[in-house]
Amino acid sequence: MNISASGLKELKASEAFREFAYPDVASLLYKTYPKARWGFKPASEILETLPGSAKSLSGTPWTVGYGQTVGITPDSQMTEKAAEINLRVKIGKYEDAVERACTITPTQGQFDALVQLAWNVMSAVNPKTSSIIKAHNRGDWQAASRAFGLYNRAKGKADKGLTLRRAREGAAYLAASPVVNPALPETVEESGVPSVLLTSSSVDEERPMRKSEINIASTAAGGSAAVAAAAETVNSISAIKSGVSTLADWAVPILLIAVVCLCVYIVWQRGVQRKNGWA
Repeated sequence: MNISASGLKELKASEAFREFAYPDVASLLYKTYPKARWGFKPASEILETLPGSAKSLSGTPWTVGYGQTVGITPDSQMTEKAAEINLRVKIGKYEDAVERACTITPTQGQFDALVQLAWNVMSAVNPKTSSIIKAHNRGDWQAASRAFGLYNRAKGKADKGLTLRRAREGAAYLAASPVVNPALPETVEESGVPSVLLTSSSVDEERPMRKSEINIASTAAGGSAAVAAAAETVNSISAIKSGVSTLADWAVPILLIAVVCLCVYIVWQRGVQRKNGWA
């Protein structure tokens, strides 16, 4: 399959053409000088107007054209025609990745949305780790659409621009899904939302469940409670053997076992939520 003309147009609008190289939005250089005219003037000229310390700040990965990052330096420049050719040549890699990942053939609109996402963050179409692809391959369009929102972080923090971009892509995917016909999503031009200058290398991958703060806390609490419950149970059994056991002796181990069960339930529920595409 190939991305459609309208899908390619939406991708170009999301990426936003830049003639001159600009530093990654998540880089220290951009964060320090966010108001500089990056992408609209040669980076070397901009750096000359900034304090000398600016030259020591990292701006990698530098980007130009329609999100091209390979081999790009602060001095790179690209015409719109060259960027268009570059995009059409390289898009095939992402089309192939989406096609290989999908065991259920996507509709054209679904395919377009997935390719647009892959161009921004390739790991989002990895069938082994992507909640989007897993949901798509079991025919759960709603869950797949929601899971686009899992890729809205840069350097560990939710990014407003990425959140809006993922919402557009997820809505476009769902609108094109079989037996689903919600109102068509706004395009980048219709929404009036500025494009996101975040390259694929700066968009975070989907965070594994083992790194979820809730899961880590629940596992730690449950493990501690399990150890304490085992110790208290031993004490209660000893009390029975001594003939001095009372109902109160079992209150603590029962309570601790309840805590363990609650923690297990929380972790299980988090797994269910992720399967259904919730962040």
